[in-house]
Amino acid sequence: MNEAHRFPLPTPEVEEREEALAKRWLEREEGGGGAPLSGEDEARARGVVRRLRLAERLLTDVLDLREAEIAEDACRMEHVLSAGTSDAICTLLGHPRTCPHGKAVPPGACCEGHRDTARALLLPLDRMGAGEEGRVAYLLSPDSPDAQRLLSMGLVPGSPVRLEQSRPAFVVSVGANTVAMEAAVAAGIVVRVGRGGRA
Repeated sequence: MNEAHRFPLPTPEVEEREEALAKRWLEREEGGGGAPLSGEDEARARGVVRRLRLAERLLTDVLDLREAEIAEDACRMEHVLSAGTSDAICTLLGHPRTCPHGKAVPPGACCEGHRDTARALLLPLDRMGAGEEGRVAYLLSPDSPDAQRLLSMGLVPGSPVRLEQSRPAFVVSVGANTVAMEAAVAAGIVVRVGRGGRA
């Protein structure tokens, strides 16, 4: 790995301290008593628990791994996830309220007002609504003749798109071009929608 791309990993001492804080916080949350944590320590403990439980959900719900396979990896992931990455995972998962074991996931800032309105960040174009915008994430069959035509018109991964209409044909604006296509073609274009679609 290039030195410029390295990032500091938590030291074993930091990991141990955070785990101890999380354990104390969990004991209090589950009615076990104990001394209260300072505001900063409580925030750190909640963050540890949140990252761990989101990692468990990601490994279970998205990667479809069995419980025996997720414990160690989720613990490793928890130590390296930033708050921003945790919020992105939370949003991707639809702001889950519980981990796979039924325990509460502490909510983050991304959850406020979005618990009941979360939707997938990546959608096939044929499932978007008229007026929705995003960026092309990928084409399901990039070597098909239809895909080659779309690529030549600017529908390439990363390009901004706007669905203008879905009937009688799907009409998409991409840059200065307007492209019409059948539903089967639109289903093969996967778009990162909404906020996640903007650069």
